[in-house]
Amino acid sequence: MYLAIVNSPGLFLYDAKLKQPISPVEQISNSLYYKNAWRDGKQRLLISAQSSDPLSDLADQYLLLEPDGQVDTIAHLIRGIVENAHGDIYFLTQKRGLFRINSGTEQLDTMPVLDEYGQKIPIIQAGGMIFGPDSLLYFISSLPTGQVGGLFVCYDPTTCMAKTIKTDASLES
Repeated sequence: MYLAIVNSPGLFLYDAKLKQPISPVEQISNSLYYKNAWRDGKQRLLISAQSSDPLSDLADQYLLLEPDGQVDTIAHLIRGIVENAHGDIYFLTQKRGLFRINSGTEQLDTMPVLDEYGQKIPIIQAGGMIFGPDSLLYFISSLPTGQVGGLFVCYDPTTCMAKTIKTDASLES
């Protein structure tokens, strides 16, 4: 279990099964004030943090803590954030794909982006994300290294299925 103490910097780990004392999470800065955390289906933890004001509810950094202990600061890697009519928040990252924060559960979900055959579509340097009046999510993405062009993606969040249009030119978001 991860613990943050109100008005005190640092994030701590407690494992009741191992009966070990509470200890700081060493992979991340102990000078930040940690506010909220969401775990996705892949056991990754998205943590919001504030660098200077312990009383502020606004995060100025987001960290993604992988199950293997790797940490990514994703504030500069977020390429788009939108909210749907139900209050769910979707965001694209530069290399890790599409995520949703469910407004009902406040749980972080990794959202697969699948083609009509159920194959995963790689989302790389994506951006330009909007919800259309049809409740579909539209965005652009580059193709994997070595391939020329990009994708215009029309994504259905309820089915995780996407239709894409490939372009011959590189896409900049």
